[in-house]
Amino acid sequence: MFFGAWNPDAPPVGIGERLIRLAPASREALPAGDFRNWDAVDAWADHIAAELAAGSEPTPGSGASGPAPVD
Repeated sequence: MFFGAWNPDAPPVGIGERLIRLAPASREALPAGDFRNWDAVDAWADHIAAELAAGSEPTPGSGASGPAPVD
């Protein structure tokens, strides 16, 4: 759900990671680490928690489908 973490030694998750591992240069091109925007993840979780506490349905465009992409 939240992309941005890469561990080249962990088993691949999905077809995308399997294909990336086939490229010999992928280990040098993609550094291992967790590059997720945790502030955006926390804000998204707080928003969902507030909507659940209020008993309302998530509104379209409210961030209920996940955090906004970060450039």
